[in-house]
Amino acid sequence: MKGTRTKRVSPPLVKEEEASYEVGNITDILSRGVKESFFPRHLELVPQLNELYELELAYYESKILTDEGIIRNGAYFA
Repeated sequence: MKGTRTKRVSPPLVKEEEASYEVGNITDILSRGVKESFFPRHLELVPQLNELYELELAYYESKILTDEGIIRNGAYFA
């Protein structure tokens, strides 16, 4: 008898019984970008922002500073 191949079965990527979302909501989650999830709509990131640590700093800046503080002292918003 020739060698028999065993078919590999991949485990599911998400355990449906433990999912914290509704299946119909996945499209909503994926349609929003990181910017829209982290920052208020009225704040626009500067175009040269391209590093993760800069994005983190911009996030904290938006949480700590008032809009006036961002205008005067912010480094990551246009």
